[in-house]
Amino acid sequence: MDPWAFMNYDLDFEYTDDCHAPSEVSEMYPDGQWFISYVGCENCYIIFNNKKYKTVEYNNETKQLRFATEENIEEKDDKLTFKKYDLYSITISPV
Repeated sequence: MDPWAFMNYDLDFEYTDDCHAPSEVSEMYPDGQWFISYVGCENCYIIFNNKKYKTVEYNNETKQLRFATEENIEEKDDKLTFKKYDLYSITISPV
């Protein structure tokens, strides 16, 4: 599922300039998986359910959105690890 299908419905974004627009910090894969990451970008956030996150990933197999807040992301040896996720399962309804 395309991440932009959620725009203006459930996901909102707070970012500082055009180079940090969600489309510039996202990746989509042929199997329907995608992610958006503002890790390393100051004052840039993904907003969902009135909470600010740094990353969101969509798993097309499980139909889950996984969000990580800034305090749950750890950078070590140039690799990111996530201590905890907020998980949301979604239902896709035909239009």
